[in-house]
Amino acid sequence: MNWNEYKALALRTESVPYNNFEKVPYHPITDVSSLAVNKNATRLLHAVMGICTELAELEDGQGNVNFVEEVGDVLWYLAIADDVINWHKYHRTYEFKSNLFWLGELNDAMKRHLFYGTELNIDKMIDACIAIYRGLVVALSNKTLVIEKAMEANIRKLEKRYPDKYFDAKAAVHRDTDRE
Repeated sequence: MNWNEYKALALRTESVPYNNFEKVPYHPITDVSSLAVNKNATRLLHAVMGICTELAELEDGQGNVNFVEEVGDVLWYLAIADDVINWHKYHRTYEFKSNLFWLGELNDAMKRHLFYGTELNIDKMIDACIAIYRGLVVALSNKTLVIEKAMEANIRKLEKRYPDKYFDAKAAVHRDTDRE
């Protein structure tokens, strides 16, 4: 399974709630093309928050099975971010830094945009997503695993959670984690 195949399957299970950012008051620094007046702000914020929580769970995980599952969860949120900012199409070099640093970069870009009215720093977000993704690839290879295994495991888990293969709020809240 390649990235584009994974992303298409993962996005079917994305929850896109009402866009609360459409009501962000006008700020003189921003313009109408601002992400803050666009539903993708909610999606990107969801992705950033999810990457943060899943990387924390990955740090706390036990064993290869849990590790692969948590990597898959991070990939799911990276798929949402990719759908919004297309980070995966870039082949940039980046400086190796910790996930905490890259999470800070993602959060800082969103914070400055949503709360201070600055233009969204897409380059900073692209660099952070690439670095996190590549870090996952390296972490998996250190355990003699490949990223495709995490993608496939994540899709299998989502198929069990959402038998109709699309997001369902009830199934998202009342999960059968033993079956997954």
